[in-house]
Amino acid sequence: MDEEEFDRICSLDAFPDADTDAPLSVSEETFWVIKRQMQHRQFRSEMRLHRQERTLRKYVARMDKGESMVQIARSVGFPACMLARLLLDAKYGWNKTTISNFLKEAMKDETELEADASQTPNRRGLSAEEYTRLIRELRECIDDDVIGSPLADRIRHNMGVEYEYLLLETLRNRQLVFESEDMLREKGLSKTPDVRLLLPIGVKDPKSGQLHVVNWIDSKAMFGDRDTHETENASQVRDEHLSLACGCLSLVSQYW
Repeated sequence: MDEEEFDRICSLDAFPDADTDAPLSVSEETFWVIKRQMQHRQFRSEMRLHRQERTLRKYVARMDKGESMVQIARSVGFPACMLARLLLDAKYGWNKTTISNFLKEAMKDETELEADASQTPNRRGLSAEEYTRLIRELRECIDDDVIGSPLADRIRHNMGVEYEYLLLETLRNRQLVFESEDMLREKGLSKTPDVRLLLPIGVKDPKSGQLHVVNWIDSKAMFGDRDTHETENASQVRDEHLSLACGCLSLVSQYW
């Protein structure tokens, strides 16, 4: 993928039809990975605007008048769960752990709720009416938010586990000798990529033809744009390069 196609993907709201004049070189799954990743970055950069004290006071006043958290989030174009965390901190002074526990309670399915029916919920000082409203609104936020909800986090985590599994299976099928991250941790190593190759391999640069020796591989279930590499991956690559020599990152897709 080149930078022009990346810019086009960022400008699209939906994956183009197969019969379009200019089809994309990536799959629909990769398209949505890129879109969600770019949106998540955008919203994180906008977080400071919504956490300003004056702004939060306005949001809390709207809550007190009966407006739901998801309605407020939609009105300002911000992910519902990300805004809910700010609102609960501003309104009740709860820490991150307490808010996360509330979100976990809101995610419980009917089976879990029936199992907990005999137990009195920890309402953290809320009245029964306030607690019921809060759980209901948090469920609405989770259903509405595909970027910052606990469910979205769980999907990203599961995707990462899946890509790690695919990496290990690929190496086994190619009969390469390696140590997994779990094996490296058992040895007490502080820097643990997903795979350390006991017999390094050579990977040729498709553009320059230069051969690079790869000693380790780390799977990243994300799109590898320049900003992500510089802000999230560069320090890890540098640390692992110092301790384990040259390696590579396995990405969903990338452009350079």
